[in-house]
Amino acid sequence: MLTGGANYSLRQAGQFIFSKIDLLNGAFGIVPDALDGFSSSSDVPAFSFSGKFSPSFFLRWLKANYERLEIERTGTSSTLKRVSPERFLALEVPTPSPAEQQKIADCLISLEEVIAAQGRKVEVLKAYKKGLMQQLFPREGETVPCLRFPEFCNAPEWAERNAGSLFVNRIVKGKDGFPIYSVTMHDGMVRRDSFDRNFYDIDDSSGNKLVRKDDIAYNMMRMWQGALGVAEQDCS
Repeated sequence: MLTGGANYSLRQAGQFIFSKIDLLNGAFGIVPDALDGFSSSSDVPAFSFSGKFSPSFFLRWLKANYERLEIERTGTSSTLKRVSPERFLALEVPTPSPAEQQKIADCLISLEEVIAAQGRKVEVLKAYKKGLMQQLFPREGETVPCLRFPEFCNAPEWAERNAGSLFVNRIVKGKDGFPIYSVTMHDGMVRRDSFDRNFYDIDDSSGNKLVRKDDIAYNMMRMWQGALGVAEQDCS
């Protein structure tokens, strides 16, 4: 299991560390070899693994369970509540045999590697898309894009029109029973019930504006960051 090292500021590779303030928000990890000997404050206690308890197994068990762990936070009205090392060490941790721990850890590590590889491919595609978009739309002050499809090479220059001539602003109260959507910066319009968290600002559809299928909606405060999207169905 784990043995405490909370009174030391120097941390060693392979130790488990966590934030007393944000443990239950997922702020924890294993010190990598590259950070061996780094210093941290007393709010980031460190623990060494003892016996044949697998660090990889424990880390992935904690990642799967930290949101529902019942660990009491202590503090006063004038200080932030924290999870003490003693409270943490009192956790009941499932411990199968070392062989089963390793098998579980290896399985999850293999899957994580596949996910990471796919993530790198997605980032390459995003960069390609961004560069392509810059060529398919005219630059500022120009009326023809740098890149056009062959059938449009001899087509007229692009015309500019005021956005007010292209859109009609709909200001209609939402309807009960319609799904509620949020406008996000990266994924456009996303159903509220698809998020892994609860929202308390809007409880029913009538508290929002009505959005029809294929409407464009945007967040007035985040529009400059790309918070807009096209509705895939009637919603609020």
